[in-house]
Amino acid sequence: MSMTLEDKAELKKFLTAIQGLLTDIVYNPRPVIPGRHHAIIDMAWKELSPKLGIISAQIDAQANETNFDAHGLSGKQLTFKLALFWQAHDELLDLGYTKEGVGKQLSWWRRWFRRCKWALTTADVVLDSMAQVVIPLGALKEFKKGVEACVQRSEEDYSELPDNMIV
Repeated sequence: MSMTLEDKAELKKFLTAIQGLLTDIVYNPRPVIPGRHHAIIDMAWKELSPKLGIISAQIDAQANETNFDAHGLSGKQLTFKLALFWQAHDELLDLGYTKEGVGKQLSWWRRWFRRCKWALTTADVVLDSMAQVVIPLGALKEFKKGVEACVQRSEEDYSELPDNMIV
């Protein structure tokens, strides 16, 4: 199946959602990102963010359509991959991004960690395919993996504390 304009629009919508999630974590890092990394993750994100426009432009490039098709980024394959991500993303949004967690009990954050990990994991289903076609995407994917590692570590750090503790 050949990549359609709708497929391209859906991929760009997906990238916008990933950018929104990562931006929220970067600018509201507690308790997800350890304090020692707050300044550097902010600088790294500012360095990476301009590359997202290049990624979007490559999605629009006519020459890449065959490559997108070959990596399951069109038609029903893309629909399935994005459906997994949107379910996880929407369930995270139902709970709220990190800025909504300020002053919440640890039980809220435990749910948030699980949902965020699922959203980031399902994002890889699309990002892994896209990284085969869009060269600058590797940097975004690795940044996301760094955030994902912080989410995992924070979840582990808070696992032993009481649910009613305010974070």
